[in-house]
Amino acid sequence: MKRVRLGKRTVKDGEACVIWDRFGKSRLVEGPSLEYLFYSIVQFLDLLVAESNEYLEIHFSNGSVENIPGPAAMFRNPVVHSSVLIKNAVKLNCALDVAVLLQEPLHQRSDSVIKPEQIMKSEIGDDKMYRGLTTTNLIHGPCLVFPKSNERFVSFFDSTHPCVLYLGSSVFPHKIPVSTSDGLDVVVTISCTFKICNVEKFLLGNQDPKVPLVSGISANVRNILSAIKSSKFIETDGILTEVCGKIQRYDGQMLQDEFGILVERIECHGIDGFKNEMTAKLKQELHHQQNIASILNREQLTIADEKNAARLHEIEENKLRQQNQLAGIRLEEELKRKRDVMKLNLEYLQSLKDLDVDLTQVFVRREEPLVACALQGIERL
Repeated sequence: MKRVRLGKRTVKDGEACVIWDRFGKSRLVEGPSLEYLFYSIVQFLDLLVAESNEYLEIHFSNGSVENIPGPAAMFRNPVVHSSVLIKNAVKLNCALDVAVLLQEPLHQRSDSVIKPEQIMKSEIGDDKMYRGLTTTNLIHGPCLVFPKSNERFVSFFDSTHPCVLYLGSSVFPHKIPVSTSDGLDVVVTISCTFKICNVEKFLLGNQDPKVPLVSGISANVRNILSAIKSSKFIETDGILTEVCGKIQRYDGQMLQDEFGILVERIECHGIDGFKNEMTAKLKQELHHQQNIASILNREQLTIADEKNAARLHEIEENKLRQQNQLAGIRLEEELKRKRDVMKLNLEYLQSLKDLDVDLTQVFVRREEPLVACALQGIERL
């Protein structure tokens, strides 16, 4: 946007602009053109182009909406248009692809995409904005769907193609965490094949078929495994096949009656977790038993050490006692020997005395150490 006091502007071929004069009156100029300006405001317009698989959604300033299928091109005029959007047409690749459109009166305006829960509200009359949505238009492929100005797409669960409802068979995998009767946590891996058999019931229910499917199948799996102990998976042959067979025989009649979803097949690919859990429990029990055995061994070793210490003490005492006894015997023998020697000496000295020999001279001459002892013995006699 540019203000021009006095001048001129060239609008080239393929361009367009809006010019407001000094009185505020606007006029649309499409090139090629040369415009002379006096105290005017000029704004060149953006060109919006929709290809063959797109359409222009034009929002007018008065609140009305118009859809123009591509290929188309137009300038966004701020005087007339509040916004111009380029949107992709909905592509239906096969006959099983369906686009659901809801029609509203031309004088009403709602959100660009209508959700199924809003359809239900419109039918019971709780939402004034959607009371006029009385017509449902189902378009089957293969084709490109361009909505009219009073039509809105219904959005579904598929994040890649939210406006396309696939009526063929679909498969989705799922893992269900459950617990056995003795509290062992396992994971059941399944895959469910389903299709939508009644579009009207499905639109009035949940827009994501996986929600009721997962809810119903999970409840069935929990009922089956809650009556089985985890030890049976190891002790009983064929229990895994039997449990998988019960899971695959799920009755989906309730889903068909309430949500229009037909369960064609359920496959159970396995039950994971019980082997690891049982192995962990066995290892824990083994570790506990090993701890008990280690404690018992330590106690036994302690008792054995105490017994060995007592036995060693007893042996040491016996050895000391024997040594004392032996020392006593040796002392007695030594004393006896000394008494015998002393007796012989006394007899010898007595014989010398009987012969009137001077004993003093004998002791002095011999200088024997036993002189004093002999003299004492003689005096006693």
